[in-house]
Amino acid sequence: MMMTRHTLCGLMAALLSLATGAVHAQDNLIVNGTFGSPGPASLDNWTGGPAVFPGGGLAFFVGSPGSSSTLSQSVSTTAGVEHTLSFDYGKGGDWFRSTSINAAVYLASNPTTPIAQTGFLNPGLAEPGTDITDFFPASLTFTPAEGDIVVKFTSQLYATRVFPLIGNVVLTAEISDTDGDGIPDDEDACPDSDLSFTVVIDGNDSGVFNDLFDDGCTISDLISQCYWMSENHGEFMSCVSDLTNWLKAEGIISGKEKGAITKAAAKAF
Repeated sequence: MMMTRHTLCGLMAALLSLATGAVHAQDNLIVNGTFGSPGPASLDNWTGGPAVFPGGGLAFFVGSPGSSSTLSQSVSTTAGVEHTLSFDYGKGGDWFRSTSINAAVYLASNPTTPIAQTGFLNPGLAEPGTDITDFFPASLTFTPAEGDIVVKFTSQLYATRVFPLIGNVVLTAEISDTDGDGIPDDEDACPDSDLSFTVVIDGNDSGVFNDLFDDGCTISDLISQCYWMSENHGEFMSCVSDLTNWLKAEGIISGKEKGAITKAAAKAF
C-alpha cells in the first residue's frame, strides 16, 4: 500500500499508544542519601572505608589522627546534562579540634582525576564538651561527558575523638523543560507544545479539552503536525480525520468532540 501524507499522519497519531510516561527531571540519583534514616541505619549502595559507619541518617568518618576515610557510590547519569550534588556536613566529637571533608566526582572510566570537587570543607571547632557542631550546606555542579560517574567523599582526621559527618546527599539532573509541561526536553516528542486549554485551530476554538499525552504532545500539537505535513486543505482534513478517528477509538474524545474538532479544522487555513 502506498503511504500518503494523511495515512502517515494517522500512523503517527497511533504511535501515542506506545508512550511509556514521563519521568521527573529532579529525581535523586543517589541511593541511600540519608544513610538509612528514618529506618535502620545502613550504608547500602555505598562502599569505602576504613572506619565509616552510619547512624541517625548520617555517615560518620572515624580513624586515627592524620588518617583519611572514603565513601563512594557509582551512579548512572545523563551525559552532557548539568547535574548538582548537594549535601550537609558537620563535625562530631567533643574535642576542640578541626576536621574536614572533600566531595569529588569522577568519570567511571577515569576514577583518579576528578571532574569536579568542593575542596576540603571545615565545619569549624566544637566547644569542649559538645558532641556535634552545626551542619552546613554544600553543593557541586558539573556536566559529565559520560553517563557513568563515581561520587566520592574523603575525610581528613586530625584527632581520634573528632570526626566529620555528612547527610542528605542528593544528586539531581538539571534537565530543561522548555514548554513547562512537566516532561524533560530529552524525553519530550513535542518540546515546544501548544498547551492551550482547548484545541484551537487557526483561531477557531473547538471547545475540546487539549489533552497532553505521556510523550509530551498535545492534541493541538498533532493537528499542527497534520498541517505541516499536508500540501493542501484536503490533505489536512484527511489527516485530521485520521487523527480524530484514532482519538475517538481510544476513548480520548467523544463523537461530539470529534465533530467539533473537524468543524474548527474545516474553517482553518
